[in-house]
Amino acid sequence: MDTIISAALSRSRMVISGFVVLFLAGMVAYVDIPKEAEPEITLPLIFISVTLDGVSPTDAERLLIRPIEEEVQALAGIKEVSATGFQGGASVTLEFEFDTDLQDALADTRAAVDRAKPDLPVDAEEPSVIEFDSSGFPIMSVTVSGQLPERTLLQLSRDLRDRVAQISNVLEATVSGIREEQVEIVIDSIDG
Repeated sequence: MDTIISAALSRSRMVISGFVVLFLAGMVAYVDIPKEAEPEITLPLIFISVTLDGVSPTDAERLLIRPIEEEVQALAGIKEVSATGFQGGASVTLEFEFDTDLQDALADTRAAVDRAKPDLPVDAEEPSVIEFDSSGFPIMSVTVSGQLPERTLLQLSRDLRDRVAQISNVLEATVSGIREEQVEIVIDSIDG
């Protein structure tokens, strides 16, 4: 190591010239290489969603997720399958290997979902099979909660949505998870 350092010190002009050449080559490469501020990243993900009014999360797993999972497990190039059951439906996410042709995988997934349709409940909506698109997902999600009446939380959420929507770079702001208000009238008939 000492010999390399002493050789570099004895040839300081050559070392400095080498650094200058490397610096200039780096600057030229930096300017010439195309750069993109927000590159389009294609992730090999496909989402399947099915809705069934009134189904509980546990029933969604049994009635909606299992038939679809059984059909998609055999698809070529699958890395991971994950599913979520929720009130009123279910979603299945398929992650493929990066070298998988996503258009072929999408066609194969649609065919597998079509094979699973006879095993789904008759009242289930048509399953939706979509390719992951990073531009279609929200950049920021805000959850509003607290020890307040639901109507107050809803009003606060709508006020926050309106304020966020006024920001110049925001394309869209939405409020989700709003419960539909219902009134139940029970008539007690008295025989008399």
